Amino acid sequence: MNEVEFELDPPLLPDMFRFHLRMPKAQSSFVYFVFEANEGLCFYSTLAHTRGDMTRDMVLRGDRTMYNETKRLINFLIGTVEGLEILEENRS
Repeated sequence: MNEVEFELDPPLLPDMFRFHLRMPKAQSSFVYFVFEANEGLCFYSTLAHTRGDMTRDMVLRGDRTMYNETKRLINFLIGTVEGLEILEENRS
């Protein structure tokens, strides 16, 4: 499989959640760090962007048993990181 064929945002699997977040590019490193520090909570991917974009989109996915903790962390980040927003939230 080459990079062109790799799907960054595949369909949601059963018993999982998905958050689509958008944040200012300047804040993205901090947000990534927070999720790395909370290893095992969920996994994330940065969606494709164009050079010069001032925002980054991130998709978080995880097992439904970790939904409440992930949502709590996202809400904390929304209060901490100016410009961070949830664009989409899904559970299967």
